[in-house]
Amino acid sequence: MKLPIILLIQGLIEVAAGMLLSTNYDLFYLVGETSQNTLTITRLYAIAALLIGGISLIMYRHFEHSLMTKFIVLFMMLFHVFIGFHLVSSYQVGAVLHIGPGVFHLILAACIAWAYYNEKDSFSQV
Repeated sequence: MKLPIILLIQGLIEVAAGMLLSTNYDLFYLVGETSQNTLTITRLYAIAALLIGGISLIMYRHFEHSLMTKFIVLFMMLFHVFIGFHLVSSYQVGAVLHIGPGVFHLILAACIAWAYYNEKDSFSQV
């Protein structure tokens, strides 16, 4: 049962990141001046992080190997892959100050993939 622990860790991290970004907008993009676009993107990401963190914590609390859980876990993994690649590429072009959040999202995606792979036979099949 590694997947529920990964969901708990992901949930706590995402809720913390969402709360941090909802109060400290300058932690997200801020290479140069803060614009309305930067604030909007940061707020949207903070909302997404809070929601994904909340869903992860609910899934941890009520974990079962159902088809719905399987799809939600796979979509969360894809979320981390897409956000991770976006942040790493944004860092490479100088739009993001730190590469850490992008790498961290990719590590979370890898942890979810690893835990899912180890438990995939326990899930309902389509």
